Amino acid sequence: LWGAGLPSSTLPERIAAAAGAGFTDLSVSSADLRWAGEERVSLDELRRQASDAGVTLGSVDGIIEWYQHPPPKRALGVAVPVEEVLAAASAFGADTVNAIAPYPTDVPLEGLAEDFAALCDQAGAHDLRVHFEFTPRSPIDDVVTADRLVGLADRKNGGILFDTWHFCQVNPDLDALARMDGSRIFAVQVSDGNEAFVEGLLPDTFRHRFLPGTGTFPLVEVLRALDAIGGLTLAGPEVLSIEQFALDVSEAARQQGDAYDRVIAAAGLAA
Repeated sequence: LWGAGLPSSTLPERIAAAAGAGFTDLSVSSADLRWAGEERVSLDELRRQASDAGVTLGSVDGIIEWYQHPPPKRALGVAVPVEEVLAAASAFGADTVNAIAPYPTDVPLEGLAEDFAALCDQAGAHDLRVHFEFTPRSPIDDVVTADRLVGLADRKNGGILFDTWHFCQVNPDLDALARMDGSRIFAVQVSDGNEAFVEGLLPDTFRHRFLPGTGTFPLVEVLRALDAIGGLTLAGPEVLSIEQFALDVSEAARQQGDAYDRVIAAAGLAA
């Protein structure tokens, strides 16, 4: 269960909601790190709470300041230092950390690959893997370019986070996906949508995604393609929508879990 799609809540509340909805893994955010520090809650204690509930805190999202770029006109939240995210991920017992590239840059792909390789090396010192999430209107906005980034970086602990929203909205090339090395895909986030936007691509990315199976994306075909190449790993729903944000966190987790299970079943795959 990817926590970004859940209503505003504390990490303990999300742990309980994830467990109640039958999830075995829950992502953690940089905001959770700040909350734990402000509330003086130890990360070890949060990991114990999750373990007692049968939930692993397997991924920390995310790292922003890993590559070279000019100062942004608008910052995407408060950037937690890379080493702080990596240390926290280790304390949570996580296996992976997520990296995104939300800001424009003049650095070519080869230079970004060098930066990503350096990040992977830094994460490797903590026994962590790094998955890069391609996003719309960023320097690396589709899975083909993300695959090139990872290939150029050439680090065993470097891979891709595949988000069905980003894939379907930017470049839904199923043939290219079928040719990929699925071992490079470390994690999958699943949501649905329509071709027509409510507010526009970027606003809809953060506010108007659909529960899996309730939009017009070819999710069944995408999930089957991922499974065929061995890339359907650490997979679950991430539904960023104002409707989901308005729900109780337990109800949102239940709805997202049920919708995900239905689309997985429709694809003929094991949940």
